[in-house]
Amino acid sequence: MVFGFNSNVPVGKVIYHVQTEDRGPNNPVIDTTIYVGGRVLAKRTTSYRDFLASPDFSDSELQALLERQHQQLIEEVRTGRLPE
Repeated sequence: MVFGFNSNVPVGKVIYHVQTEDRGPNNPVIDTTIYVGGRVLAKRTTSYRDFLASPDFSDSELQALLERQHQQLIEEVRTGRLPE
């Protein structure tokens, strides 16, 4: 199952679009991309290959990982700490 989140984050007069996606079990990474006006400003990719092989893996835990990364990047945008 593919999960993802999209949020528009206003900061002053700028609206940042934060998009987080699961690339699936064949490419087990969580990608979060930050856009302004369609232009990519920043991106964070986190592998979950080890977690996928773990007995603790579940769709709900994966969903929680996606949501945590998404919320973390939103907070970084709001506080002016865009990732490199």
